[in-house]
Amino acid sequence: MNLNDQETVTGEITKTIAKCFQLRIIDLSGVKGIDEAGLGNIVKGSIEPKEFGEKATLVGLQYLTSLKLNTLDKIFDSSIVNILRACPNMQQLELNKCENVSEFLFEAITNQKVAPNLKYLDINMIKNIKADPLEEFRWANPKLIVRRFMFQEAPPKDNGLWRPL
Repeated sequence: MNLNDQETVTGEITKTIAKCFQLRIIDLSGVKGIDEAGLGNIVKGSIEPKEFGEKATLVGLQYLTSLKLNTLDKIFDSSIVNILRACPNMQQLELNKCENVSEFLFEAITNQKVAPNLKYLDINMIKNIKADPLEEFRWANPKLIVRRFMFQEAPPKDNGLWRPL
């Protein structure tokens, strides 16, 4: 599901996304209407057996493998960690230019094991993440590919997604 840079999308859409049980990829990059509460709705998706005659409760996004949240400046570590807990198959997480993300995410991934299948983590252009904790995180998770380029101030209109040719 790609909602990349959709200006009319709000956090309410995440209630619907949460009930899309077979989703494997979600791209919410640049959707400025998504905040902490909206992102929290993603982990609340479930359908009780009585609704569809199922024998067991379906949990939303259990098959999600890739989540792109680039440039969402109203989200924090706690909602990302909750999503990782609810999505045990998560392999790729992109948080480029998510300014409120911090090293707390590293602790949750390393010590709490919230993302056992995570293979790729993109964390470019985040001021809160310092070099020393990042190196410790890399050493503690040698199989995880962490993509973080040297932080430099960028123009305000830069969405962090362009690459030089």
